Formats: sequence, C-alpha cells, structure tokens
Amino acid sequence: MAELVGAIGVVATLGYLAVQIRQNTRVIHTSNFQELQRDYSTLANTIAGSPDAAEIFDRGLASFDALSQAEKARFHWMISEPLKGAQTCFQLHRRGLIDQELYTDYMNSFFRLLHAPGVREYWKHGRRWWHEAFQEFIDRELREPPSR
Repeated sequence: MAELVGAIGVVATLGYLAVQIRQNTRVIHTSNFQELQRDYSTLANTIAGSPDAAEIFDRGLASFDALSQAEKARFHWMISEPLKGAQTCFQLHRRGLIDQELYTDYMNSFFRLLHAPGVREYWKHGRRWWHEAFQEFIDRELREPPSR
C-alpha cells in the first residue's frame, strides 16, 4: 500500500512540475516578445522626438546612398534598432523561445521596413555587422518580392 501511495505522489509531483514548466515557458516567451517591442519603441521615440531624425530616417528609407556621410551614420544607428530586434527574434525562434504567432507578426512588420529601397541599399553596406545566419536569412528575404 505504501508503494501505491508513493507512486501516486510521484505522478502528482510530475504533473505539477509539467504545469509549472509550461507556465514558465509562456512567461519566457512573453518576456522575450516584450523586449523586442522595446526596440521598436526606442526607434519610434527617436524619430518622433526629433524632426531632424525623422527627416533623415524618411530620406534614408527612400535612398540610403543619397544621404551624406553624417546622415548615413545616423541612419545606421536608427535602423540598427529594428535590425537588432529582428536578429534577436530570429535567434529566439531558432531556439524555440518565442511563440510562432508572435514571431510571424513581428517579422512581417520588420519585413515591410526591410523592403524599403533605402534599407535594401543599407543592407549591402551594413550586413557585415550581423550574425552570419541572420545575414543569410535576410538575404533570402530580400530575394523575394515584398508580399506583406
């Protein structure tokens, strides 16, 4: 009888641990997504807070190559925020640490930005700053016509 009670206790403990792990995984996925959203918020605040930054960003989206050297440097730092977020999202997805739906929504939003003519031009110059697997992922995306 003691063995049966012990076995029931072990099964109950394992069930409890499974529920806790599942809840913890959801919390981690949500936390990861919230961190990604902060990257876009940083960019939005930069652009919204400065007419000069907004103009450079807008012109950079149209043509990175048409910017002055100083403007290219500023655009690089502005566009680095969403690129950093996309690279993080890409890596989290590869490790199974972000929900598929959140990943898809985030990346579709990023891809709209990526397909801007100036961002495509920027990528030719700035791709070397990013992780190799992410470079390949972005290169594949840029070969596709924008559909999002």
